[in-house]
Amino acid sequence: DEDPPVITLDTTTLPVSNLIDNLVDSGFHVQLLLFSYASLYKLQNQPLSLKMVKVHHKGQNIYILDISQFPPNSEMIPVDWYSAWEHLLEWIGTWEGCIKKCMWACHFCFLTCKDNFVENFPAILCFNFEICSS
Repeated sequence: DEDPPVITLDTTTLPVSNLIDNLVDSGFHVQLLLFSYASLYKLQNQPLSLKMVKVHHKGQNIYILDISQFPPNSEMIPVDWYSAWEHLLEWIGTWEGCIKKCMWACHFCFLTCKDNFVENFPAILCFNFEICSS
């Protein structure tokens, strides 16, 4: 089953990278920032520039994406956060099914409906990452 592609504003198709799927398969938390346009572009179009790390998982040594080469989630701006969430929700629907997609879509809608979203974005971002990492 293949992940749905991400369509950018200029109609460029960016598939969600298998490197993201590999992080989940290895039991790692997937950072929201990996679903931003910039990150997906880097994953798709600059694969040789990506750093990998060797980890021991289920009795094997495997190589997974080193997420330290991407900016931290705390540096996201509202437009990147919004588009990353849209891409993440599509990926969740494929990866984990409709129920989890609906659950996270409710969380996303709750946050985007907050008054003064842009002014309160640092607090919204902090709350978002606290909920997503628990």
